[in-house]
Amino acid sequence: MAKLWYYFKSIFELLFGFKNPLQVVSVFLKPAAPGRLTVRLKDPDLQLQVRGKMDIWSVKETFIDRFYTKYGCELGKNWTIVDIGAAIGEFSLYAAAKDPGARIIAYEPFPESVELFKENLAMNGIQNVTLIPRAVWKTAATLDLDISRLEPLQITSGVTDKSSGSSVRVEAVSLADVLRSNKLTSVDLVKLDCEGAEFDILLGSRPEIVKAFKRIVMEYHDGADGRHHAQLESHLQSLGYRVTSRVNVVHPQIGYLYAELSRK
Repeated sequence: MAKLWYYFKSIFELLFGFKNPLQVVSVFLKPAAPGRLTVRLKDPDLQLQVRGKMDIWSVKETFIDRFYTKYGCELGKNWTIVDIGAAIGEFSLYAAAKDPGARIIAYEPFPESVELFKENLAMNGIQNVTLIPRAVWKTAATLDLDISRLEPLQITSGVTDKSSGSSVRVEAVSLADVLRSNKLTSVDLVKLDCEGAEFDILLGSRPEIVKAFKRIVMEYHDGADGRHHAQLESHLQSLGYRVTSRVNVVHPQIGYLYAELSRK
């Protein structure tokens, strides 16, 4: 029932959450991707270029469902925010529109998504987002993004010695590099949506590096090399975070996790 209700509610969100609902809904009625489309939100008054159904769905979940605040926290004033796995920029734009005084640093490695992100920043006049076309991983490395699934929002990454026709080679930085290169000693919030790489990033980074991030909100992806979000919960709790999680009602291997560093 929860799954059916979610889809039923989503129909109305697509119809009433956008200024061009007929164009938005028509994308879901076509078997093939329509190519680029500009969707126009009502609240906030922003427009984003998207590639198809999954981009629109991600925009809906970020701006209309507001999952990152619903299952995470409300954004504070003048926060420093790091967006890892920023895709076409939906969360970064959400945060930037919420507070023009925020400093947002976004990491996205996939070239097509990077170009769309740049266009979305420009078309909305967003000035407080810095986009860095890199992946984030447990160490600095060269990664191959697996694009065999043909869906940009489902791209996974890994260390490899050679590229193939179904991969794109990108450079990755470590979580420590994120802090050092941006001259940060602490971060108010880090958001992660990186198709399983959240395990390598958080479990593979030194505790003092992870603890530089006061709050962590992510879409987790169970099943990445047998991993489960309970491992993330246990690890973050051992570092002094209060942790909550919520399973996705449609896809049980996916959900949201929020961790806030306890104040002593």
